Amino acid sequence: MDRSIVVVRVGSHLFGVYVESARIVLGLPPITPLPKAPTHLLGVMNHRGSVVPIIDLGRRLALASDGGSKVFVVETQLGLAGLLVDDVLTSGATAEACARALKDAGARAVYVLTAARTPLESS
Repeated sequence: MDRSIVVVRVGSHLFGVYVESARIVLGLPPITPLPKAPTHLLGVMNHRGSVVPIIDLGRRLALASDGGSKVFVVETQLGLAGLLVDDVLTSGATAEACARALKDAGARAVYVLTAARTPLESS
């Protein structure tokens, strides 16, 4: 069975997350810090009445990042978690599934635009 993925970027690294685990992508929300928490655990946020821990994925994996501008909320075995990432992308499989659903709903044509941004290589 082919499973669609959502791709997240931390610095120059890309990671795939099964789309079934994805819940929502947010801009940087208010985060309440937790005393004596590990440095990668930035704190918690309120998401629709649930307390969600925010994990800086770059810090957790010891990767250089752009500082993180988005929180990608995912469902884990322990509940919701927010991952601080630099960007969230979708895979071709996700666009294909979306196009199929739109056509099944009566759309005559579906156009998908894909754009990419890559870091400039230093000379």
